[in-house]
Amino acid sequence: GVKLMTAPGLSSDTSNTTVVMPLSNGNYSFPHTSVLMFEYQSSPLAVEFAGPLRAYPAGDGVRVEWATAAEINASHFEVERSSDGAYFEKIGRVQANGNSAGITHYYLIDTTPLNGTNYYRIKEVDLDGRYEYSKTVSSYFEVFAAVAYPNPASELLFVKLPPNLRAAETGLAIFDAFGKKIMETTLTPGTVGEINIAGWPAGVYCLKVKADANLPGQVFIKK
Repeated sequence: GVKLMTAPGLSSDTSNTTVVMPLSNGNYSFPHTSVLMFEYQSSPLAVEFAGPLRAYPAGDGVRVEWATAAEINASHFEVERSSDGAYFEKIGRVQANGNSAGITHYYLIDTTPLNGTNYYRIKEVDLDGRYEYSKTVSSYFEVFAAVAYPNPASELLFVKLPPNLRAAETGLAIFDAFGKKIMETTLTPGTVGEINIAGWPAGVYCLKVKADANLPGQVFIKK
């Protein structure tokens, strides 16, 4: 809105206030006894955050939590994630309550967190399109390597991949104790596959996930 103000020490009576006009000789006349100033006051954003944003590992993902103390014509929240705290991407959207005068709690589960430190922030969007960001928080998440069992194994080896690997299909490779690649295959994250190793020589083998070279390999023994 617009707020009417007067200069300090001057009357707010506008009855004898005139507009400053240039004279024909180029000089200006200042016959008014009070000065009017207009101050633009922008409306506050639709949401007041209550407390800090939180992010912490929860099962196979990261739970991001936040709360609002009041909402006026709020539209929605966008949860953004970054690997370096500088470049963020949207990973989810949560509908806002819209209008409230009390505490409202929200959360979103990041089901595909990055291996290592994840940075999160909330983008609050109003119905009129304006938006603001929360402060940024971080959460460390470790993506576990594939699990091979039973160990030792003699005929069938079962392999389970963690569900938070981002690829639709993930390549697997098995190496012998000398680093020679024995086989390659693919498996969908979050599922269990089986490999027939009945004809393999007895010894120590290592199963590696090709999607992320930083993931440790799973060592197993063929009886």
